[in-house]
Amino acid sequence: MTKNFCLPKSRVKTMLLTFFDIRRIVYCEFVPTGQTVNQVCYLEVLGRLCEKVRRKRPELFANNSWILDHDNAPAHTVLSVGSF
Repeated sequence: MTKNFCLPKSRVKTMLLTFFDIRRIVYCEFVPTGQTVNQVCYLEVLGRLCEKVRRKRPELFANNSWILDHDNAPAHTVLSVGSF
């Protein structure tokens, strides 16, 4: 017979940004507590993602054949992100 244990719920909310392709996760990063994912934050994350793609998928990076698909969150739709 198994016992059901009630674990207390955490009040800390954590956001994890994850980028993946058909093979596996390419890059993931926790957003610091209290940080808002705005245009500036997202552009910094995209810079780190670009470096990971260059290292993990050099064949895609070399001929610029990788595509980033994201939702319509305000940080994703500003012009500076679209030109990234």
